[in-house]
Amino acid sequence: MHYFISLAAKFNLSLEILDVISAYLYGNLNEEIYVDLPDGWSTRKKYTRPVMRIKKSLYGLAPSGRCWYIRLAEELERSGFKGNTEFPCIFIRKDQKTFAYLHYM
Repeated sequence: MHYFISLAAKFNLSLEILDVISAYLYGNLNEEIYVDLPDGWSTRKKYTRPVMRIKKSLYGLAPSGRCWYIRLAEELERSGFKGNTEFPCIFIRKDQKTFAYLHYM
């Protein structure tokens, strides 16, 4: 990252940095995950062990990071970025006037 910041400074290029704070909340789960109801919640029907099905990824769920990465990669590829097979966290888009580099951490 420091290398690209120094290149942008040296060649007077514009540079945009984005930090997505709520990223994990936008991942779609590809599997069924159930959790116990939080304390204080109840259901109308009496179940032996009431649970909730999670439909979106949440902080703390093991598959959340992977779900977010898959969604991010799909959107970036749809926007013209190409993934790097050697370093999957790097996406590059080039055209005649611009060069875009995205490093996902």
